Amino acid sequence: MRGFTLIEMIIAIAVMMVLLFMGVPLTMQWIGSSNLQSAKTLFNKGMAMTRSRALRNVAGAQQNEPAAFLLLSGGNVLCAQEATYSVAVTATNVPRTPANTFSCTGAAWTGTLPNGTTGTLNSAANQCVALTSAGVPVSVTLSGMPGGGACVTTTSYSMTSMGVTSSATTIN
Repeated sequence: MRGFTLIEMIIAIAVMMVLLFMGVPLTMQWIGSSNLQSAKTLFNKGMAMTRSRALRNVAGAQQNEPAAFLLLSGGNVLCAQEATYSVAVTATNVPRTPANTFSCTGAAWTGTLPNGTTGTLNSAANQCVALTSAGVPVSVTLSGMPGGGACVTTTSYSMTSMGVTSSATTIN
């Protein structure tokens, strides 16, 4: 006789099923961890891009005025914007309010978190960080910001992907 018996086939299929059921959760965790690492890199890249835009100070922002913004929109889109001002500096209007809105339209840099990954910036899915021309965080309100809040001066973020959550980390 040649071939396999029915019992041998059932045992082989059972062993393959056990290995499959053990492998899928490990693979999902690996993908989630990989997505979190990509998102962390994206947050850091966005902050670096925002800081470089702030230090360039194309808008001519004064000492305590924002020169650039990092926006997190909807928990999955990051963008770096340079500040724009609709009025010139005078002795009586410093610090000025930027003309920017909470939107990634026309941003200098935009990045999207990996599929299935959501992020929060200071526990909010829609948040911003404004930096002065010295690269220091400053509080300012942008029009159109969901909830009407102000950009934060502390920069911690957290993210979740496929059931894996990273702990809050300060952006350098």
